[in-house]
Amino acid sequence: MDETRIRRLLPERKVLEVEGKKIGLCHGSGSPHRLGERLNRKFEGRCDALIFGHSHTPFNKKVDDTLLFNPGSLSGNSVPPFAATYGVLTIEGDDLWGEIFEI
Repeated sequence: MDETRIRRLLPERKVLEVEGKKIGLCHGSGSPHRLGERLNRKFEGRCDALIFGHSHTPFNKKVDDTLLFNPGSLSGNSVPPFAATYGVLTIEGDDLWGEIFEI
């Protein structure tokens, strides 16, 4: 969604390792329908969690072995209108989970 100059500087997707967990980051594109699952295929299932955006719609669900996590939008500008939301991803030992909070 960024202008070309910014897209040249930043990767389309990135994988970080945090506390022994692989966390995928990707903005996303296209239809919001099954967006997280489509993006997860781009990471070839190698992430414990995938954080994505694009749709501005909160999503927090484990699919197969990957937590698909979209914190929503702080502006609340999604369709249908949702409250402004943010997300927190927590890692404790072997456990990883996400929480979404409304403002």
